[in-house]
Amino acid sequence: MIKVKFLFFVFLLVLVGCNQGEWVDEQPAKPVEGEVETEADVNLFKDEITIKVWSYYEAGLEEAFQLFRVKYPNIKFELEMLDYENYHNVYFEALVNGEGPDIMFIDSPHFGEFNSIEIFQDLLEEPFSMGDYQQNFSESLWNVGQSFDRKKMVGFPVNTAPHVTFYRADIMEEYGFPSDPEELGNYMEDPTNWLTMANELKKDSKYLIQWPNNIREIYDTGTAIFDEDLNFMRNTPEYEQMIELARLVRHDSLTLGIDIWLDQEPIKNDELVMLFLGTWGSDLLKSWVPDQKGKWRVTRLPFNIYGWSNSAIMSIPLASENKKAAWEFIKFYSIELTGGEDYIVSVPGYLPSRGNERARSTPNYYLGGQQPRQYYEDLIYKTKEHIITPLDKDAEKIWSDNFEKGIQWNISGDEIIKRTKEDIENQHGRVREILLESKNNSQ
Repeated sequence: MIKVKFLFFVFLLVLVGCNQGEWVDEQPAKPVEGEVETEADVNLFKDEITIKVWSYYEAGLEEAFQLFRVKYPNIKFELEMLDYENYHNVYFEALVNGEGPDIMFIDSPHFGEFNSIEIFQDLLEEPFSMGDYQQNFSESLWNVGQSFDRKKMVGFPVNTAPHVTFYRADIMEEYGFPSDPEELGNYMEDPTNWLTMANELKKDSKYLIQWPNNIREIYDTGTAIFDEDLNFMRNTPEYEQMIELARLVRHDSLTLGIDIWLDQEPIKNDELVMLFLGTWGSDLLKSWVPDQKGKWRVTRLPFNIYGWSNSAIMSIPLASENKKAAWEFIKFYSIELTGGEDYIVSVPGYLPSRGNERARSTPNYYLGGQQPRQYYEDLIYKTKEHIITPLDKDAEKIWSDNFEKGIQWNISGDEIIKRTKEDIENQHGRVREILLESKNNSQ
């Protein structure tokens, strides 16, 4: 399947080719004017229509369908839920065969598999005119929904989420470390402080991470692997320092060495007391260790990293016969509903949908009464979403493999980075050239 996908990808790129900073705080913009419902809007869909939706997560969709049908009673929905591990392969096979639903939910880590191929509706075109909403997105999140050449808008970023630290506040307090989220976040900015915690807790067989690779993953959430011109972005002094930190963690045996996705006993037994996850982590912990309610808290990542977790993206396949109705639902779900108090886990992508005081003040009692929506909204303004490219998936694998080997074989940080860049060029240099040529020809 991977080989077929790759060959099809290169083929399309050749066809297309023949035819053709510093972070600042961002504040919510004002809503687009003229979003008042009219009688014409209500009468848009007089005939019965069935919108087919494919998704990898439910995310309140059934409730959203019911609310939408109050406005448009002639529209019905068919929802097909797909397994996260394989949904993007199912999508790809359907799309290249001109099949599929009217709406697809795509997680941002997989969007690079689709954003350079003409298989989704350009939402900048009439009658969608998504460009009218651009002022109401941060620049980096708007870029997430764009085609690789930045000429089209092929997805609506529904939400966004920072990568965060979940930790056992009671254990931090017991060992004399900061237990308040703000204080702990500040304390962990310095890697030396984090190492002090790790060494102290290890004395009683308690750990902050599972593997040395977790250190790399934390840093990677803060920096995309490529910029928009496919230049490797992780060849910095900070990354060399990260490699040495991970090497020290391995040398001093500061890792648990157990995969908690297969075995949650270390969490239940108070052995693993810190996790680095997306904002969905509280729900995951609640399902794994419900009896630890009130003991966990959430704060920002260590090492002064402001990391991005992911964004859910809604796209309309070109083969859809119900594009207008699909677009109306996308706007309804992404703009009208995401600002509500039931939408707590992540942050609305549409800026005016943020700031709902009831949602921001809703406590999470599993997290000891913390108000996660407020915390995540505040944190995302210091976080930049990543550039998404078609090479991300394969390049991330090369980077991870070189990191693992380098740590084990005591290879220097600059050499690990050098080998990663060389391997990416050797394995994907020609595809990189085709992508950039296609991008430049379309501008």
